[in-house]
Amino acid sequence: MTQLNDRDRFVVCLPRGCGFNDVLCQIWASYVYALRTGRKLLVDTRLSGLADHLSEYMEVCHPSDRIELQVTEDRFAELNRMSCYPAVLQGRIQTVHHVFYALEARKTELWRSMNKLNTLRKLGSYAIRMPGDFPRISRKKFLAAFFDLRTSKPAFGMQADRPESVVVHFMAGGGLDSIQTLNYLKLKKEVLQSIMERLDRIGDQDYDAVHIRHTDYVTDYRPFLESIKPELKDRKVLVCTDNQSVVAEATAILSESKVVSLSTKADHPLHKGKKAQPLHFQWYLPKECRRENNLAMLTDLVGMVRAKRLYFTKLVERGCEGYSGFSLLASVLHSSGYWRDSCES
Repeated sequence: MTQLNDRDRFVVCLPRGCGFNDVLCQIWASYVYALRTGRKLLVDTRLSGLADHLSEYMEVCHPSDRIELQVTEDRFAELNRMSCYPAVLQGRIQTVHHVFYALEARKTELWRSMNKLNTLRKLGSYAIRMPGDFPRISRKKFLAAFFDLRTSKPAFGMQADRPESVVVHFMAGGGLDSIQTLNYLKLKKEVLQSIMERLDRIGDQDYDAVHIRHTDYVTDYRPFLESIKPELKDRKVLVCTDNQSVVAEATAILSESKVVSLSTKADHPLHKGKKAQPLHFQWYLPKECRRENNLAMLTDLVGMVRAKRLYFTKLVERGCEGYSGFSLLASVLHSSGYWRDSCES
């Protein structure tokens, strides 16, 4: 990590509460802005569904000081001595982490605003026991940050260049810009090796793949599986899903195929007795469980890309039109042959 100086200008990208495809989309938006305004890009994905540093899994394709995939506490301390936009984060950028963990990371049912009583309960609980991922701050600083972020309506975003040295991008949102990001990032060699070892468990690599999103977003997957059943007769089929109950149903419906699945999902203590949650609702899991979930997600992605044929369902509930971003990411990578013919990313 290079030492900062007063002439340096930065974008700090903090993807908020979103899955892997959306993380890549937010990184791309930040990178485009960084290039346009002559800034360096610093990426911290601990508030995304990865709940971990992206540098644990990926690296920059070509050595460059223009992108860093991990922001250390020393780096934040340096950034906090610089001018910052939005101003509410001046000198305290990391307070975003605490406010997110206090409220957003505990929304295990729907991405909706909590009622006031529940919000106060969560704030009090968090102020007493902060997670070990981030350095503790005083209750006074935490509550002040919460109030300021909730009442000042800071304009996170990057529409125009700013005079401040640091611009913080704390947003969510998807699309297909994720593909652009993968022109600059690649899986680390040891991660790809682990993924390929997992994929070896399915044996013969002549297989098809099906992706079914059925947790926070819902798909009508039973008729879908029935419709593709004739095409998959006598084929090995890798079922990739965020809901393990889907695997059993897929096995029953695709009775004339050999159904296999590699994903495992660590149980979240806050999810017991609740509706199934996606892999990326994992902020309060131990670090080793989060890493296992992330490797399972990446294994599914590479597995789908390397399949002979890929099928995925359309979303039908919660007002989200179209397809899962993860499905679309897999589809585009599959069409391009990415990861298919070699183990080099």
